[in-house]
Amino acid sequence: MGYTLRNVNSIESMLRYCNDSLKWNIDEEYFDDIDELTYDFTASDLGIKDEEFARINTLKQMRPLSDNQDWAVFLVEFEGKRIDVTALRRVLNAIIPKRTNRDRMTWTCDHIFFMCLWGEYSVRSIGFSAFEEYEKSLPVMKIIYCTPAIESTEGIRNFENKIAFLECNRNESFIDRLQFWNQALKRRNQNIHSAQQLTETLASKAIEISDTLSDQLAIENEDGRIHKLYHRFNNALNIELNEAEFVRMYAQTIVYGLFSARCMNPQVTSFDMVEAVKCIPSTNPLLKLLMKELLGNDGAVNFDELNITELIDSLKDTDIESILEDFNRQTGYGKEDPLVLFYEKFLDLFEKEKKKRCGVYYTPAAVVEFIIRSVSELLKTRFQCQKCFSDNRVSVLDPAVGTGTFLYKVINTVYEDFKKEKRLTGEAFNEEWTKYLEEKLLPRLYGYEFMAAPYAMAHMKIAMKLKETGYEFPANSRVQIFLANSLIEGKHSIENEGDPLEIENALAESVRKDNKINVVIGSPPFHADSKNQNEWIMALMEDYKKEPGSTERLREKNPKLINDDYVKFIRLAEYIVKNQDNAIIAYIIPFSYASNLTFRGMRWNLLKQFSEIYILDMHGNVMGRDAADSIERDENILDIQLGVCVSFFVKKKDENSGFAKVFYSDFRGSRERKYRFLLNAKFEDIQWTTVNPVEPYYFFKPVDLSHADEYNTGISLADLFPAYLGGVKTHDDANLISFTPFDTGYDYLYDYRPFDIRHINYDRRKVSRDRYDIMRHMIEHENYGLVMDRQVVTDNWSHIQIVKHMIDNRLHYSNRGIPVLCPMFLYDDNIAKPNVNSELVNIISEKTELSFSEVLVENETKFDMMDLFDYSYGILNSKLYIEKYKDLLKIEFPKVPIPNGNEMFLRIISYGRQLRKLHLLEEDIGNPLDIKFDGNGDGIISSRKLKPEGLFINRTQLFTNVTEAMWDFCYGGYHGLQKWFKDRNGMKLSENDIQHVIRVLNIFDRTISIREDIDACLDEYGII
Repeated sequence: MGYTLRNVNSIESMLRYCNDSLKWNIDEEYFDDIDELTYDFTASDLGIKDEEFARINTLKQMRPLSDNQDWAVFLVEFEGKRIDVTALRRVLNAIIPKRTNRDRMTWTCDHIFFMCLWGEYSVRSIGFSAFEEYEKSLPVMKIIYCTPAIESTEGIRNFENKIAFLECNRNESFIDRLQFWNQALKRRNQNIHSAQQLTETLASKAIEISDTLSDQLAIENEDGRIHKLYHRFNNALNIELNEAEFVRMYAQTIVYGLFSARCMNPQVTSFDMVEAVKCIPSTNPLLKLLMKELLGNDGAVNFDELNITELIDSLKDTDIESILEDFNRQTGYGKEDPLVLFYEKFLDLFEKEKKKRCGVYYTPAAVVEFIIRSVSELLKTRFQCQKCFSDNRVSVLDPAVGTGTFLYKVINTVYEDFKKEKRLTGEAFNEEWTKYLEEKLLPRLYGYEFMAAPYAMAHMKIAMKLKETGYEFPANSRVQIFLANSLIEGKHSIENEGDPLEIENALAESVRKDNKINVVIGSPPFHADSKNQNEWIMALMEDYKKEPGSTERLREKNPKLINDDYVKFIRLAEYIVKNQDNAIIAYIIPFSYASNLTFRGMRWNLLKQFSEIYILDMHGNVMGRDAADSIERDENILDIQLGVCVSFFVKKKDENSGFAKVFYSDFRGSRERKYRFLLNAKFEDIQWTTVNPVEPYYFFKPVDLSHADEYNTGISLADLFPAYLGGVKTHDDANLISFTPFDTGYDYLYDYRPFDIRHINYDRRKVSRDRYDIMRHMIEHENYGLVMDRQVVTDNWSHIQIVKHMIDNRLHYSNRGIPVLCPMFLYDDNIAKPNVNSELVNIISEKTELSFSEVLVENETKFDMMDLFDYSYGILNSKLYIEKYKDLLKIEFPKVPIPNGNEMFLRIISYGRQLRKLHLLEEDIGNPLDIKFDGNGDGIISSRKLKPEGLFINRTQLFTNVTEAMWDFCYGGYHGLQKWFKDRNGMKLSENDIQHVIRVLNIFDRTISIREDIDACLDEYGII
């Protein structure tokens, strides 16, 4: 069997490949002794210095393949991971005769060809290279190369097609072969030949241009050119950019405008500003007009003014064809699309904070394909649109278009359908397709994008796709993607008809006001601390901020989550399709809107507006891993912490009375497994579960409410202990939280995580959210506090705790709000007052025939605040109680049953007291499990792994006699001491640390036993 490219990792194997695949006709006997086939060269042979030869391991010249061969082949192995162009130039200098003219020295190199190897043995790169002479210039190196071991099959095929010119033809002249070289080899002196390099270059140039613009704004008066442009952007687009935001946006416009132009005509060699304007397609008139404006009326721009010269030169010297070859490559479920990676990397380098602030994240191709495919199915099955997106009645909007991935997919889908239907080829197809695009498709596809970089990228991506399909770009054509913030109401009139910005804004607004859009798709940005507070969208949002079915404002202390950008985009889509009889909205968005208490008004509103709602929960919530995750790793399909879902809202003319039917399904697993599912799933084949949203919360997910009536007869701890507030948020834990005391005068003990008490520098001038109204009761007096959570995502509900110090806002593990602290006593002028609801206390007193004491007492005829804490703590440590009411415990502050008698009440108090003392480390129970810290080592934590021998903290040291139940013990949403060890990774355990771990592990074991006793007690008294 012949040698393949993947076999090549040495000079011999490279020659064998050339012999087998390129017909070099080398006698097999030569391969018995490679020296018979080649000449060796050393530094001294060439008359060059050893240091100039240092990066070359081997240099051989291949013997001629025929008597009349007038060209030479050199075989070069480099040391290291890259080809050394300088070393090759030194070799060229030595083997080619010199000739001199009056101006400068050049080299004759018409008959030299290099075959090169570099990189590690297992991942060798192969390069075929030659030098081409230019007048008054150093010889230019041309090269094609690949790394076969890691290249895709398609990549291998493309590379072999490129080197097919090396097939041996004994009758071929060298001049003919040189022409092949010029066509097939790439210019090595093109400084940029990878998307990574180009991304870094463009980001760097964008920063330079924005800095220059900032400098000009600083020295200009209000009549200056940049100031005028700044005001035009704000006025025409009806936005409120500050100067810093403007210069970044305009810099992106310049950089991506030039980049788009370069991509649209990669064959152009004399790339300059004039050529750039010509290359921008007519489908993006705003960018074309802005670049013309930059060029100036006289056709010459002052490049020095904005530092564009280097950008033009860099793009001119970019191997753009090679980079474009890979754009839109759909490997890795779309994640490896270099065009997308290019955009993502650019934002990371240039607009990282804004990207994070705006909630801008890449949408994987698998998600896009699933949404487009599912909308197609819904169009067919719900609205009898058999042609789906090809149906002229379907108008599509992506209101946060990003890089245009969704519209790109729609165009590609229609294109494939068009080809099947028309069965035309060549010019006939192109003419018909261009006409269809102009008259039928492009007029009903719309997109809004507020950030300049993705706006330009979207236009470029779609223009490249249209060009690929044969579209001929008529003069007045345009893709209706607008530079606009879809959450801001635009202007209706144009004051300056020649201003491209005003034209853009007016067109965008006409789409919103006069459109017939009936399909809204996309991946809206999400950001809870949204800056989009425009009057128009906030007025629309009022519908979501009312209690379900009423005009009353939401009864929430902090309803800011409802202002998240993605919620605004749902409201926007609802507004856009309000006048349509039939419509579909399809988004990938955070799942929280479907199950968070704060969104109940929004859910009620959606139920009234739509006929069917489908939610495919893709999980992946980093802060809400539940029991299923211990069985299989669950990952997010986006690079975020919030769990996400794909949501479909279907509006049907004949079914818009009453409430929508709600359907739910979910999928867990690794990211790759989820991508595979989305790529293959058919909407109608998904196992949808019917959900019955009921008051007061109208959840869009299955919730077990079968025991709700019984549970709701209990007392809410938020009602029983009415004064409470969330935990402290420093916003600077690294400097304000410590394992050791602060010498600042503000040092206090601090419950940071379960069984992890630290010190806080509680300087209220430095702490972001000090929660002093409640925390003062914990620091000025000895006190206890009950910690609970209003809403919990995890199935392992364990979010109840008693503390003696201030608490951190992440004391418990969840992403649905933060834990709250209920002080036992509230102090006013050093007078303690129980933090308790007297009416509820009277009910408990009546049921137990015990009187309430406002001070702590030990009296069998009375109960006090500590008893109420212990009773609550005992009930909420019952595994049977938690299991029975887990869905109800997760959606509101926990409730406990009203005691059904004195005996039951006192027994639960006794169990709760035991647990309280254990968990506050107030009781020393010794080491009944005989846990030891064993093994030789340095005591540094480098891993956390439970094995049959015990709990290993590194390769050689462990805690013995640790069971799986102790390691997985749930408390405050965390598993055992896993978080404790994780926070100390790389630290050395002290003797106190070792004793603390041993003590807490014993406490876990004792807690498990006491919880079983509580279960038995509740069962005995008929509570569960």
